[in-house]
Amino acid sequence: MRDNADKSTIDMFPVPKKMGRPSTGKAKTDAERQAMWRARKKNKPKENFNVWIENQTKARIQMYAAAHKLSLDAALDRLIEFVPEQHFDYSENCNDE
Repeated sequence: MRDNADKSTIDMFPVPKKMGRPSTGKAKTDAERQAMWRARKKNKPKENFNVWIENQTKARIQMYAAAHKLSLDAALDRLIEFVPEQHFDYSENCNDE
C-alpha cells in the first residue's frame, strides 16, 4: 500500500478509468421517464396523424410552409382553413375499406 503523501512511487496495480460518460447521480428510472412522457403528451392539444401523400404534394406543402415561415402542421391548418365549409359534407359516413 502506498502513502497518499508519497507522489514519487507509482501504483503497482493502477485502477483503470471507467469508460463512458461520468455519472451525475440524477438518472431517472424507466417509470419516471414514462410518467414525464405521458404528462408531456397529455398537455399537448395535438395528435399524431400519418398519411401517405405524393412526393410533389409534400414538396408543395414544404415550399408553402417555408415561404410563410410556418411548421408543416401550421401550414396544413392554414390550407384547410381556405377550404369553404360547403365542401365538407358531415352527414355522409365515409368508410374507406
